[in-house]
Amino acid sequence: MTLRSKARVFGRVVRTDGLANALTLGGYTLFPRAFAALARRVASGGSVSELSTGNYLHAIQNVQDYKLWSDYGGGDVAVESSDNRPCYIWFVPDWLNVWGGGHYTLFRFANHFAKSGSRNIIFVYDNQRHGTPTKLQKELEDALDDCQIEVIVDPEKLPNATGAIATTWQSAYKVKAFPHAKNKLYFMQDYESYFYSFGTQSMQANATYSFGFSGVTGGGWLKHCYESHGGTAINYRFAADRSIFYPAAKKVR
Repeated sequence: MTLRSKARVFGRVVRTDGLANALTLGGYTLFPRAFAALARRVASGGSVSELSTGNYLHAIQNVQDYKLWSDYGGGDVAVESSDNRPCYIWFVPDWLNVWGGGHYTLFRFANHFAKSGSRNIIFVYDNQRHGTPTKLQKELEDALDDCQIEVIVDPEKLPNATGAIATTWQSAYKVKAFPHAKNKLYFMQDYESYFYSFGTQSMQANATYSFGFSGVTGGGWLKHCYESHGGTAINYRFAADRSIFYPAAKKVR
């Protein structure tokens, strides 16, 4: 990204999220050692004799900037579609195992909505391995009964959407930048800031809960977590397939 592009993005963040947030994110990006020292000093209540020895290069490379959709490879104009159904685009990370808990849960939700009359697209936002969606589409069709969802791996092929849905904190930055959705939602299965020790990534995960998306959370505790950041959410209850999981037959005495 050129200096001019960075300045444009910084100005956009100032307008949408305030100067304090823009300066904080810029500070984390440019001076991670200083911020680590500050965090340790605040936590300890005293002075810091030495800086943390963390891998700051790795931390910088994992910073999610507030970018324009074009910086993610997306088009300024959405792809035209003759499909008049409500369209929902799920921003999903690439997967090695289609049966993985978080992935398989959201795939079943998306397929359920597709069967109810809406178009549901799985957009692999971090695609590095696939030139076409053929392999991933086949995996979904093998894993789901009557699969009616579709996979897209090229951001330039996304249509206008009724809703764009973030499924991870990293994807939330892409959804925030996506300009072709009437609504933006957050399908939240974990409190992801707790995946990390205090630092850049945990703070960036927390920041996404204040993007103003409508939350859909797994259980009431996550609903409380999401709303503690100022948003609103509904939660779904956890379920089990009773044809597989059921109480053992009572023994007759």
